[in-house]
Amino acid sequence: MQKIFTLALTFILCACASEVVRHSSSLSPQVTSPTSRWVLLSDAAIEADSSYNRIIPGNTEFVHIGTLPEGKVLKPTNTVLTIEGKHMHEVYIVIKNNVLIGFYMPVEKSFAPLTKKIHLNFKEISK
Repeated sequence: MQKIFTLALTFILCACASEVVRHSSSLSPQVTSPTSRWVLLSDAAIEADSSYNRIIPGNTEFVHIGTLPEGKVLKPTNTVLTIEGKHMHEVYIVIKNNVLIGFYMPVEKSFAPLTKKIHLNFKEISK
């Protein structure tokens, strides 16, 4: 009986999602006007560290809203992006040299880094 209980407890603990790894980060708002706008030219498959993968669809538009010490923060304008761990979190992408390096979590005021960085195919559509 104890073996069954141990196996059941192990299964339950393994089935629980882990929290998204993040740390506090201070957003410096974009102050120049007008802000630059970008469009993603092709789908971007993201392998999130939480094991919940995402695809950012091509033609997703972004506006540059500010910078973090880690990189430039782009907020989607025609969709809502989320990442998932133990909870769902709205996120904006953080890029450096057109490479997605992580996500800014506006509610939590935190940066969630990606272990596997990916190059994004962007086009600037206005400045």
